[in-house]
Amino acid sequence: MKPDPGIFEIALNHLGYTDKNRVLMIGDSLTSDIQGGKNFGIDTCWYNPNRLDLKPDVIPTYQTHDLAELPDLIEK
Repeated sequence: MKPDPGIFEIALNHLGYTDKNRVLMIGDSLTSDIQGGKNFGIDTCWYNPNRLDLKPDVIPTYQTHDLAELPDLIEK
């Protein structure tokens, strides 16, 4: 279970994808989605539509408040 990095490894192996530098974990939970992605060594994007405060111990690579922003973010 997230935030165990093993779930991310299983998912990427299942997809046959190994380039962590081109993977982005998008999630709405700092403690499971974002921390899990960080534990696995991939970039993360916190979907935060309610504009909650960040926790100082879990900092995502990116943050978005609107899913419409994701296509531009993914192109980076």
